[in-house]
Amino acid sequence: MTALSQNTIPNEQSQLAAEEKVKILLVDDREENLLALEHLVRGERIEIIKAHSGDAALRVLLENEVGLALVDVQMPEMNGFELAELMRGTQRTKNIPIIFVTAGVRTKENTFKGYESGAVDFLYKPLDPVVVRSKVAVFAELYFQRKIWEKQAQELKRAFEVLKMTEAELQRAVRSRDEFLAIASHELKTPLTPLKLEVQMLQQLAKGKSQENLSREKVISVSKTCENQLNRVISLVDILLDVTRVQRGNLVLNLEKLDFSNLVQETVDRYSDELKAVGCRIDLHIKREIFLNIDRIRMEQVVGNLLQNIVKYAPGGIVEIHLKTLQKGVARLEVQDQGAGIKREDQDRIFIRFERAIADRKNISGLGLGLYIARQIVESHSGNIFVESEPGKGSCFVLELPLMKDD
Repeated sequence: MTALSQNTIPNEQSQLAAEEKVKILLVDDREENLLALEHLVRGERIEIIKAHSGDAALRVLLENEVGLALVDVQMPEMNGFELAELMRGTQRTKNIPIIFVTAGVRTKENTFKGYESGAVDFLYKPLDPVVVRSKVAVFAELYFQRKIWEKQAQELKRAFEVLKMTEAELQRAVRSRDEFLAIASHELKTPLTPLKLEVQMLQQLAKGKSQENLSREKVISVSKTCENQLNRVISLVDILLDVTRVQRGNLVLNLEKLDFSNLVQETVDRYSDELKAVGCRIDLHIKREIFLNIDRIRMEQVVGNLLQNIVKYAPGGIVEIHLKTLQKGVARLEVQDQGAGIKREDQDRIFIRFERAIADRKNISGLGLGLYIARQIVESHSGNIFVESEPGKGSCFVLELPLMKDD
């Protein structure tokens, strides 16, 4: 086998950084022996550390990750066997391969003692350079291979953790989807049921099977009820279509230069009766003549959604609406309610498809897709939408859009 000192690197080592080296510890009480060993084992990817005693070697091992130790057997105070036994007794150093270097006579007793103390091989003096380099190359390659395995094990561990997280996210997504389907089914049935009843009543009136007369006023009343329920179904279907358009990237915008302050004022006026009906009082502060390049219908949808959320989730109290411009060249709309507030961990989740921050929805209608669609619309305008909230202190929904640049 070609020695590592000949600059041959195994193919597996290509996965390691080219500058990574294996540290080899040389332990001998005589400097000339250390220099001779160093000359034999030096290589491009080998870093040599020398120690003149067993104690010095232990200190080196505490501070360095060593891939191989070449230890002289005959040293004063602490011989090579004793050092090896100490190394085997410590978790950090017990797996370091040890090659004993000795000028002593090769006997079965010494060989047995060496292997018993933890050696993996023996080198007998006078040293054969080819043998020394070959043995060092083998253990250096084993060290690099072990590093590759450790790296692969870490990558597998990270991949497994990512898979676990992905599995948890998928399970949550499936639960959210199932909840959404149940909600969508309920919301669609809600207007269809009275619509069906009204149509059946009209049929009974037309056939003369009802005690009521088929008067013009009655027909108009029933027709109005049917129209309202149909509009509700159409609105729900439009929301579902918007989700489909967003997912396919087909959300088309008809951009035009508009005064955003007028759009906000008109949208607030449109929802003022609904807000008053749930006990909300509007406190409006609008800076005039804020011109943006926006899609009128889509942006009315966004602002209207923020106001509808107050009707559903934060009835009662003062609704503060501020529209202003910031020095960074954006228009900022703030819609502050006095509702229950939203936990920090839920504040971004409420803008995700099929996600909700409120678990109990018994008295709350809607598909829960409004904020998801709103974020997609705002981001398609190069804007940003987020919420600032604390439980018990209400919520402030913030919409930021870029101002039109002067020609």
